[in-house]
Amino acid sequence: MPSEETSEDGDEAIMTYYTYMLRCKALSGKHRGKITIYTGYTGCLTSRFDQHVAGKGARYTKGKQLELVWWQEFRTQGEAMRRELEIKDMDPRHKAELIRGGTIVL
Repeated sequence: MPSEETSEDGDEAIMTYYTYMLRCKALSGKHRGKITIYTGYTGCLTSRFDQHVAGKGARYTKGKQLELVWWQEFRTQGEAMRRELEIKDMDPRHKAELIRGGTIVL
């Protein structure tokens, strides 16, 4: 369920969705110590991160040390999903620049 806020006039609820990136460090196996970036979207950032940490999020993040390194808020699920796909299509240098808070020129 998406996060819910109240509009400035207090009348209507505003739903918030997030696109986020996790820094993942492999803890075992032949890739032990390797660091990768996982990108996803959710309606509740804290709950989703907790699911990942508990090993109940995406299969990819299971068994890895995780750090939430970037997120962006959106008003609709569709916007968050589109941003997730844009980021997944980026090369690693552009993802790193986004995490650092820089401007990306594609």
